[in-house]
Amino acid sequence: ALLQLALLAEKNEEWVRANQIYSHYDKLYPEDPNQILVHLKMADILRKTGAIEQALHKYHAVIAMTMKAKGYPKKYLPVIQRLGVKAKIEIAETHFLDGDYVSAARHYHRLLTQKHSQSDLVKINKPHVHYKLIHSHSKNNDDTKVEKESKSFLKDYGDHPKAIEVRYLYAKVLMKKSRNSDALKQFMKILENPTTSKETEPETWTRLQFKIGVEIAGLMAKELNFTSAIQIYEGLLDLDLEENEFLEVNYQLGIFNEELKSYQKALAYYKKIIDRIAILKKDNLNNLSRPSKMFGDMAEWRLKTLNWFEAKESEIQRKEQEAQVSN
Repeated sequence: ALLQLALLAEKNEEWVRANQIYSHYDKLYPEDPNQILVHLKMADILRKTGAIEQALHKYHAVIAMTMKAKGYPKKYLPVIQRLGVKAKIEIAETHFLDGDYVSAARHYHRLLTQKHSQSDLVKINKPHVHYKLIHSHSKNNDDTKVEKESKSFLKDYGDHPKAIEVRYLYAKVLMKKSRNSDALKQFMKILENPTTSKETEPETWTRLQFKIGVEIAGLMAKELNFTSAIQIYEGLLDLDLEENEFLEVNYQLGIFNEELKSYQKALAYYKKIIDRIAILKKDNLNNLSRPSKMFGDMAEWRLKTLNWFEAKESEIQRKEQEAQVSN
């Protein structure tokens, strides 16, 4: 009954009450087989309430309890071992959430290198843990380790759903090292989006691809590498974009082509935005969203400016030719 009350308190996010009930249960039934699980629950609650050091201490206590566990039927041993592994994972997660990325990386690395039982209950999700190791190194700005571990991950789990995020972290490191062509290759791999990833929440993957693409293209543009930025944005057009994403991609393609003085291409992208806005106005009875209206207005202004600029250039060229003829 006490455990049910504690679980109900957890469900209602009454963390202090839940912890009090678990603590009371711990004192009343010190030899109960559920003690390990109870302590794991208490550690989770302590972390949720911000008591990081206490939570870590409790997770370590869970590991010690699993190592000392005796008298359980053999069939329950994998369950006990699983609780120990779970505590190790949560220790790494707690350090990560607390911003201690060095400690988090150390514990994730330990999880990958330690031997675990082959039981389905006990074995760890290695691709996920490996990704968290890379993420920890990235948060700690340890570019050398990010590159090394990313290569290892992509070699072993290139088709895993987490590969898209690993390639993103890897690409950012490559750009820091001015290896833009290698970074671009990683991003184009992200756009390929392996079938295994695509079948897992395709809309989520598309949003992630778009977010990563915009950031990487922005970094490329910051380095004045507009050709690569254009290649990335052109790749984004193949995705199932939301309306405002479609408008943003075309607008940025216009801007980047202007930077390369490819004015006709820029005009084509601005025209595409204006045409789409006209359709949206018709379909929505002129009730445009604020971002759509903004992209439409900016595209119209840039199109008019470019047309004026091209007209002036043509006029200057004509006058220069006339002057040469008269001379």
